Amino acid sequence: MLGLVGSYLGIYFYLRVLQFMFMSPDARRRRRRPRRGLALAASVACLVAAVLIAVFPGWVIAGF
Repeated sequence: MLGLVGSYLGIYFYLRVLQFMFMSPDARRRRRRPRRGLALAASVACLVAAVLIAVFPGWVIAGF
């Protein structure tokens, strides 16, 4: 019974945060276009790191 009450309280508080973030009137005014170049650079950096680790795992293991 106590776990059920705790779960309901947790859901309530998490949903309040989501409501405040996305459903407040100020949230609509502050929306900006995402920076595409920065997102692309981050994606490429993660892709290069993943490929290097997959193709040359010895370099990563020997480096530590």
